[in-house]
Amino acid sequence: MHRLTARLLLWSDLPEDAILTRLAGICRESAAGQFDPVNLTARVNRELKRLLDLATTYGFDGNLWQNYLTFLMITHPNSFSLTCEQRGAADGSINRIAEADCEVFRQLFTFDFGPLENALGIGIFDTLTHYHAIPKDAVMYNRNVSAHVQALSAAIAAAPDPHTVFCLLTDHYRRCGTGLFGMNHAFRVLDEGQGAFTFLPINNLETVMLDDLVGYDAQKVDLGQGAGQRVFGGRAPRD
Repeated sequence: MHRLTARLLLWSDLPEDAILTRLAGICRESAAGQFDPVNLTARVNRELKRLLDLATTYGFDGNLWQNYLTFLMITHPNSFSLTCEQRGAADGSINRIAEADCEVFRQLFTFDFGPLENALGIGIFDTLTHYHAIPKDAVMYNRNVSAHVQALSAAIAAAPDPHTVFCLLTDHYRRCGTGLFGMNHAFRVLDEGQGAFTFLPINNLETVMLDDLVGYDAQKVDLGQGAGQRVFGGRAPRD
């Protein structure tokens, strides 16, 4: 895995505490052959717990590893994703760089954890790649984000080549934007004190129709929008 992540360019600045970054470091130590198996097993388990926590937060099911990689690809901003968000796909050298990174992620999608499991005497990865989640109340996670990530993950997994992955990503950026702000419709602000604030996405919103807005008749006319049109609770594709 560390050899694959070393080839990433646009996604080369992933945080040091990213699950992918830490698992790549663990794989590198395991491949080197000199490690404390108890310590390394504990570190693997910490990352797998984080993977499970992420799956619980976003209601992921099935292949949690592929869902995580998809989530990472579409939420980590870079020059390629930000350009696609604003203009869509366009000809340029960055496309070849992006396709090379897409090929790395394609290989990460089917990464063989067998050697690491054998070295540590564990066998949990198969469970996480064939995961059956406990049914959860819809208010516990963002249904739109969950469904979108899982559908995109399945499409990337079935992609026959990196260009197809590239097209899937550019389409996502065009329609949704990049990062959590692109996938969520509304946020609340958490005051952490000392001038620090965190934006927390609101999981699910009731659909708000124009008919529900009182006192905005003139604005409705100016917008040329008719009764029965949705104004909140969904996102229309970008032009």
